[in-house]
Amino acid sequence: MAYLGRQLTRGENRQIDDIASGFNGSTTAFNLTVAGNPAAPSTAQQLFIALNGALKKAGTDFTVSGSQITFTSAPANGVTFMGLLQGDSVSFQEPSDGTVTSSKIASGNFTFPSTSTSSLTLLAASDGNTTLTAAQSVNSLVTMTPSTGRNVTTATAAQIVTQLGTGAAVGTSFNITLRNQAASTHALTLVAGTGVTLDSDNTNTVAAAKTRVFVGRVTNAGSSSEAITIYSMGEGIH
Repeated sequence: MAYLGRQLTRGENRQIDDIASGFNGSTTAFNLTVAGNPAAPSTAQQLFIALNGALKKAGTDFTVSGSQITFTSAPANGVTFMGLLQGDSVSFQEPSDGTVTSSKIASGNFTFPSTSTSSLTLLAASDGNTTLTAAQSVNSLVTMTPSTGRNVTTATAAQIVTQLGTGAAVGTSFNITLRNQAASTHALTLVAGTGVTLDSDNTNTVAAAKTRVFVGRVTNAGSSSEAITIYSMGEGIH
């Protein structure tokens, strides 16, 4: 039978009505009530039961079925009773892998106990002018062995903001790394997709046998008005 009385608040402890008047040395089963209403704990372990001030062990000294308690030995006449019913236990479960979304995480600066890394997309591009997908534009390493000067064009700002996810906001950043594997002469040039701006101080070319990192920063995350600025970092020899 379901609990018909006042529902227990999670974590709330409530005193069970005194049942000592029914103790006679032969009766073992008694109805449990709280403020006159039937009280049905989920398990016997939710009960603290004391007879003559001595705590009894759940499952050994008594059992519970619905709102009825049954003692292993019948309490004698004159034995005192004290009972406390704990509120429902609360389960603090670890979320499943991959289920915590960015909207559940507060914005701000965080310190983590170990190194935090993000995935890196590797694209071995064919020898030709190449337009990157959104996934290839975010935290990516693009390699090419060009036979002549080649352009590598980013995805659009709207596509990149979508790729960054629902938590993308002004200031969200990402990297694009271009690695030019030509032995000599032929350069790679980063070209901006729609809504993407290359900073005016940029050096957007990557010489043969060099690698350059570009840092993108979201400057507008609003739908239909997405905007990104990309800054070039120093060029390194590989």
